[in-house]
Amino acid sequence: MQANTLKMVFRNYVLMWIGELISVTGSGLSGFALGVWVFQLSRSVTLYSLIAFSTALPGVLLSPIIGAIVDRWDRRYAMMFSDTGASLATLALVILVFTNRLELWHIYIFTLIISVFSAFRWPAYKASVVMLVDKEQLGRANGMDQLSVALSQLLPPVTAGFLVAFIGIKGILIIDFVTYYFAIAMVFMIRIPAPEQDGIPEKTSLLQDAADGWRYLTARPGLLALMFFNGAVNFAVASASVLITPMILSIASESTLGAVLSIGGCGMLVSGLMLSLCRKPEQNLQTALFFGALFGVSLAIAGLRPSVILITIASFLVFFSLAVINASSQVVFQKKVSPHIQGRVFAVRRMITWAAPGLAYLVSGPLADRVFKPLLLPHGALANSVGRVIGIGAGRGIALLILALGLLTVMITLGVYIYPRLRNLEKEVPDVCR
Repeated sequence: MQANTLKMVFRNYVLMWIGELISVTGSGLSGFALGVWVFQLSRSVTLYSLIAFSTALPGVLLSPIIGAIVDRWDRRYAMMFSDTGASLATLALVILVFTNRLELWHIYIFTLIISVFSAFRWPAYKASVVMLVDKEQLGRANGMDQLSVALSQLLPPVTAGFLVAFIGIKGILIIDFVTYYFAIAMVFMIRIPAPEQDGIPEKTSLLQDAADGWRYLTARPGLLALMFFNGAVNFAVASASVLITPMILSIASESTLGAVLSIGGCGMLVSGLMLSLCRKPEQNLQTALFFGALFGVSLAIAGLRPSVILITIASFLVFFSLAVINASSQVVFQKKVSPHIQGRVFAVRRMITWAAPGLAYLVSGPLADRVFKPLLLPHGALANSVGRVIGIGAGRGIALLILALGLLTVMITLGVYIYPRLRNLEKEVPDVCR
């Protein structure tokens, strides 16, 4: 591919990426503000957590069908359809707020609707990357994606409180509404080439198309193993995100907690920035697995001692590693999955990656409270053994669970590495992108 053409297609990707960054940041602002509003009104953690449930549900249940639809549509139009639908649902919330009619059930319903429309954007966006970026630039592009994830997670908590004080929830929802159309404008300005079909496409039902993503992966066991490795990492990080707050509060103040979480988030920011600035990064399977092991070791270190400094360093390394794992794995999938079916395959991946955190949120709390906490109380079953190493008392049962999650992740990483189909994936499955 000629240099001028390379610059043009990467320019198109950058425009699409900017629109995505602005849009997800706007959605993060409104999500954070609505969550605070729900908690302040209800004082119920359960009602607060239902927002996250409403956000995740469409991604788990509808992703295969949505992926099949995305592969049938022009991916540019799929992203514009996604943002338009989500913006109209956000506009409905704006109207309810301005007319003082907003109630809790409105938030759950419209959050669910927004999530349904947003579920179209992710597979369309991810499947468009390989059509806009040369194979040698995929690592850099996915590094930029991880940078946008980090920014969209760090900026809303920092800025939403400030914005609520000055413009209120009404203003934040309006900002979110406008950012959708900024993303639409960015996509409208670019052209995304249509993927080439493998042979003459047959007329099939939507359900058959939806199943194609799963069949594609099962026919390539190495890719299937990589997908479940990513799911295991997501399960571990979601569990840790639930557990780290009570663990830190057992030994430090709320301000210290905020500092630790911010520094941890900066790990993903630094990693994404480094990846995006690399001209020819080596983003491959070995990279993902190496940082998978580092992720597990770092998570285990976080639970090793009741030390804020140790937990802070471990948190930085956990999120630094997570960004590299995500970017590296995505490059492998983009290289190995035929572009015409990427929407379906990536939708199946999203279903797994959304289901893993959902399961983690469901089980991590009861495990910590009912199983691990009693083990490391002063007279607990492990107080005189494991307790001599990691400590006993408040928060140490949670620390033991985090330590166990880290060690389990290391074991899973080693397990998938010795699996021949995954270890030899890059040799056995040929590259399909240009």
